[in-house]
Amino acid sequence: MLFPVSVLLSIAVVVVVDGGGRDSALPNCVGSPSTYQDTYDDEKGERRVGNLACPTEAVCADEWNTVRDWYNGTRCKEQRIIKHCSCPGNHDCPVGNETHAFYANKKHTQYLCEPRCRIDKCSTTYRAAMEMVQNSPEFQGHNFYRINCRCRGHHFPMDSRRGRLMRSTSYMRVRFNFTQSVTYTQYRCASEGPATNGLLAENDPCQPM
Repeated sequence: MLFPVSVLLSIAVVVVVDGGGRDSALPNCVGSPSTYQDTYDDEKGERRVGNLACPTEAVCADEWNTVRDWYNGTRCKEQRIIKHCSCPGNHDCPVGNETHAFYANKKHTQYLCEPRCRIDKCSTTYRAAMEMVQNSPEFQGHNFYRINCRCRGHHFPMDSRRGRLMRSTSYMRVRFNFTQSVTYTQYRCASEGPATNGLLAENDPCQPM
């Protein structure tokens, strides 16, 4: 059984400045030093953190497309990919496949083994659109992110506000499963302003017109 817990969380937020159109003409980075020298493949621009089978609806990879500033007058476009697990049949996570992509923001994309349109759309702000599962027994005690339903921002990345990238989801609550010692940090669809609550109430891209 899950129990809601009212706690004050200290959440570290990384703010990436959205350069907009002025960054579109930058060259791609070449020979970027890797932060993960032991497991990082510089040629592919990928890091694999494990070969475990992905739990259902788990994020199998994260992709970042950002601008690296060398602080010497040189800037370039950089892509970083971290793969977390393998899809059924020991298949690779479908990074780059738009039908499996969920936009976290304009520079960060998450991928699932399942096609995006196979995931339910979020119908209420009380439902956790995404959750981080910690100490998961279905992932050999490791942590992973699961996407439970689709927000509008997962299809259409939210516009930046005052130079800050806006995420598709926002913090909701923490729940504990005391029987299995599992913690769930849950996120709801982020509001895009007074006109929308971030849900796919109408014009679901996965529904035929």
